[in-house]
Amino acid sequence: MRDPGVNLAGPKVGDQHLWNTYVFWARSAFPDSLPTGLIISDPTARMPPARDTALRAILFAAFALEYRLRSVYDVLGLAPRDRDTLWALLSNLTIRTNGINGLRGDPIVFPREWARVRRRLQKLLEVRNSIAHGRRSAVRRIVEQASPRLSQFARTSYNAVIDAIRITNVAIGYDARAGRERRKYYAQLKLRRR
Repeated sequence: MRDPGVNLAGPKVGDQHLWNTYVFWARSAFPDSLPTGLIISDPTARMPPARDTALRAILFAAFALEYRLRSVYDVLGLAPRDRDTLWALLSNLTIRTNGINGLRGDPIVFPREWARVRRRLQKLLEVRNSIAHGRRSAVRRIVEQASPRLSQFARTSYNAVIDAIRITNVAIGYDARAGRERRKYYAQLKLRRR
């Protein structure tokens, strides 16, 4: 086979490291040993560990958010359409729950804090969409940030997901614990700032 002179992973080393990291994630999920001759076997051919961890945290925080929002819609009888994206689920939550009662029969009311948390979640979704849909230039800008900045974004995003879970659990009447007990529970789930 003739060498086409291009690298489908991308023209830049950063693109290739990102591609190698994605393939490594998929391949290392299985117990089979990873052959040493593969480029993905070489840690220097992948993203640095701090960036790798931050990207995975961003993706899984978004997965957790979507799972929870779909569950909230489901228990409230607000069946989302199968094609509804995470963006649509998040954007329409307060609209869809307006005027209906929660699990304990009380009207669903989201606190003012929801607007701040929602803005953070929207930023998480923008980054998640870039990663999930392979928007190389956007992902390259994300991963080329200094590792502490990317890690802090991942931490902030995760904490915003926990805040969203807390707020929706209370708003829909799923979490009826007293305020102090509830704060203690969610504080355990959140990450401290570094």
